Amino acid sequence: MIRPVLPLLLGLAFLGAPVRVRADEPVFCAERPGQTTPPCVTAPGHLMLESGLAAWQRQQDAESRTDSWSFGATQLRLGLGSSVEAQLGWQMLGSSRTTDLAGHPLASASRVGDVTLGLLYGLAGANGPVAVQFFASLPAGRPPISAGDWGAGARLPVALALPHGWQLGVTPEIDAAVNQSARGRHLAFGGAVGLGHAISNAVSFGMDLSMMRDADPAGASTRAIATASLAWQANARTQFDFGGGAGLNHDSLDKQFYFGVARSF
Repeated sequence: MIRPVLPLLLGLAFLGAPVRVRADEPVFCAERPGQTTPPCVTAPGHLMLESGLAAWQRQQDAESRTDSWSFGATQLRLGLGSSVEAQLGWQMLGSSRTTDLAGHPLASASRVGDVTLGLLYGLAGANGPVAVQFFASLPAGRPPISAGDWGAGARLPVALALPHGWQLGVTPEIDAAVNQSARGRHLAFGGAVGLGHAISNAVSFGMDLSMMRDADPAGASTRAIATASLAWQANARTQFDFGGGAGLNHDSLDKQFYFGVARSF
C-alpha cells in the first residue's frame, strides 16, 4: 500500500504547479518530514496540524524480526505569540509483530501510543534561524507501543541558507529517556543534520542523518539512521510528504517508510 505513493509524488515533483502565497499569508513551516526540526514558529492565533498517516519500520537481529506500524501520529502546533508556540502530540494507534527468522509468530501488540507536550521558542524571531524546543512525553498506553513512563528533553533547532538554494538544518538534542524496563529514565543525547532543496515552487527534497547515544541501564547503544524525503505543497496551507530511511549500524532499525500530511489553519 505504501510503495505506489513514491512514483506519484515523484511525478508531482516535475508536474506540480507553483504555489501562490498571498502577502498576508503566514509562513508555512511544517516539522514534517525528516529528522531535523525547523526553527520557525507558527503564527499567533494560527494552528498547524501534522499527521503521520502511516509509518512502518523493521528491526532484525540474529534470532528475530520485529515489524512496527504507526497510524495517525498527530501533532497540533498553536501559535501563542510572535515567537512562541505550544505543541500537543499523540500516537493514535501503534502495532508491532515479532517473529523468528522463519516467520513463526513470537509476540504481537496493538495499542494507543503516548502523549507529547512541547513548547517551541524562536530565539531570533518567528522564522529562525535558531530556536529552542522543550518537550515531555506522558504514557497513555502500555508497552511495547507506549514507553511506559514519562520522559522529557530539549532540542536546539538551527536552519541556515546555503548557496544555490540549499538549506542546512541542524538539531542537537538531549533527553531524559525512559528506561527499557518502562520505569525510570536515563541520559540520551545526539542530534540530526540535514540538507534540503526545492525542486520547484511546490516540491522539495530532503536528506538527513541522525545519531543518538542512549545510556539505558539495560545496555548502552548508539543509533544512526539516514533518511530521504519528498514534500509536495499542494497549496499555501497544505503539504503531503513521503519518506524512507535505513539504519547504519546494528543498534538501529533496518528500514522504514512513512507518509503524512500537514495543514495550517
